[in-house]
Amino acid sequence: MTDAHLIRQVGRLAGAPRLLVGSDFDGTLSVLCDRPDHAVIEPRARQALESLAELPRTSVAVISGRTRAELVGLVGCHTGIQLIGAHGAERAGVPIGISDTGALRAWDTGHRRGDRGRPPRVLAGAQTHGRDTALPARS
Repeated sequence: MTDAHLIRQVGRLAGAPRLLVGSDFDGTLSVLCDRPDHAVIEPRARQALESLAELPRTSVAVISGRTRAELVGLVGCHTGIQLIGAHGAERAGVPIGISDTGALRAWDTGHRRGDRGRPPRVLAGAQTHGRDTALPARS
């Protein structure tokens, strides 16, 4: 990517009516460690997240396979940064494994009666990844 191309892309992002900046933690905001308990947020990464969170029309989220409690300890509790754990299943105010099943049931019941309203928004996520995995040799 050339500098001119990068500048154009940043200009497009700056002109967006609303911007979401999302990041993983391990290997992105911290150096990837063999032992996850040794990971710490890079100071410049913390500064970048906090600066972005202060911008108007900008939302910032750290989404990780770690628990939300771990993220709070690693990233801190800056009011403008959403911390989302367990690959999207755990966020502030919603314990892991809990979704709005009541709202889903009510929507499903109404839908079966002929209501054509939109389904409720329920946060869900899944992800898989591996570390130090070798790909089979191609022949």
